Amino acid sequence: RLASKTKKQMPTRRVNDDDDED
Repeated sequence: RLASKTKKQMPTRRVNDDDDED
């Protein structure tokens, strides 16, 4: 998931909604 990489760059709730690894 590229969302995981995005969450590391900018940890936002919108990314967490797309990526369920957190």
